[in-house]
Amino acid sequence: MAELIRLLSGEEVFREALLDFLLEEFVEHNIWWRRVVFPQLCSEVASSNALSPRLFSTTLLPSLARLSRDPVSNVRLSVARCLARDILSSGNLPIYILISCD
Repeated sequence: MAELIRLLSGEEVFREALLDFLLEEFVEHNIWWRRVVFPQLCSEVASSNALSPRLFSTTLLPSLARLSRDPVSNVRLSVARCLARDILSSGNLPIYILISCD
């Protein structure tokens, strides 16, 4: 998935369509195990640098933050793993935070 996002990152229309699909199918889904997948996808995207920190912050980070308040603990745990393992360790966290606060 990260490679697909990387390939489409220069094509805004296709990237937006793919990200909209991911949000609809994983973040906003009413089945909890589908929501667990989204942080795992974010981990893959962050660890492979498939998106720039700015694009990650504006497209994926807000949905990841929303899932951190999910009523299902497994979803929240998946978000915590993503943040601890891939976002914090990437060294780009200050960039992610600064961009997402704009």
